Amino acid sequence: MDDPLLMRRLQALGDPAKDAEALFDTQRPPNDPLGERLSRHELHHQILEPVRLFEAVEGRDVGVAQGSEEPCLALEPGDRGTGSGRSILGVDLGHTVKRAVAEGLLIKGGGHAMAAGVTLRKSALAAFRAFLEEALAGPVEAARRDPALLIDGAIAAAAMKPDLCHTIARAGPYGAGNPEPVLALPSHMIAYAEEVGQAHVRARFKAGDGAVVEAIAFRAAGQTLGRAMMDNRGRSVHAAGCLALDRWQGAERVQFRLIDIASAEPIAVR
Repeated sequence: MDDPLLMRRLQALGDPAKDAEALFDTQRPPNDPLGERLSRHELHHQILEPVRLFEAVEGRDVGVAQGSEEPCLALEPGDRGTGSGRSILGVDLGHTVKRAVAEGLLIKGGGHAMAAGVTLRKSALAAFRAFLEEALAGPVEAARRDPALLIDGAIAAAAMKPDLCHTIARAGPYGAGNPEPVLALPSHMIAYAEEVGQAHVRARFKAGDGAVVEAIAFRAAGQTLGRAMMDNRGRSVHAAGCLALDRWQGAERVQFRLIDIASAEPIAVR
């Protein structure tokens, strides 16, 4: 896949979560197991269990929750901070945020099961953190025990055509209550995989009939999914993801946005 525009976009996006982690490591004082610290730059990046709460780094909070096993929130610094959060399947973040508003912990907030927005005063940050930990501990634990990925259908590489993407798009818009269809690509070989940009992995899946489809796993480099893709090049896997159209110089081509892979034969995992 040779797409200069995509490459530039991926490089510009970078990896906000890694940036936040790196900034936090330079600011954390010794003997601080919870990582609670407000720096002179008003850094309030905190690693929460079961919730991760980040400061937005250079205004880039998009994608912080991608690949995470717990809900995440990214907050702007300041006495009155605003932010947004993403959740995981089975954990209703929006409902929890609305409860926090009702209890006076937030100035305002709302959302739905998978995403929420908040506005709060810095002085309320510790109380909000404690509230999230208590409210979400049970749901997150349950979600981790049952990490099922629901599949809407199976498809082969040869069937991944722009017309199919257009047909699926007609059922949108997708979001809360109408999630984007997740498709399985059964028993396809990882013909090619490499890291791209600062945090992503792109790949090519090949079917038994020789048909291929290009794929990308965002923010997967160095993560379990990315390592599995790299370590299993040349092996057959079952892949799950969503279809998207990649437009370049007036042409359309299908891109498989990867969510996960599973073994179709003994698989290398580290």
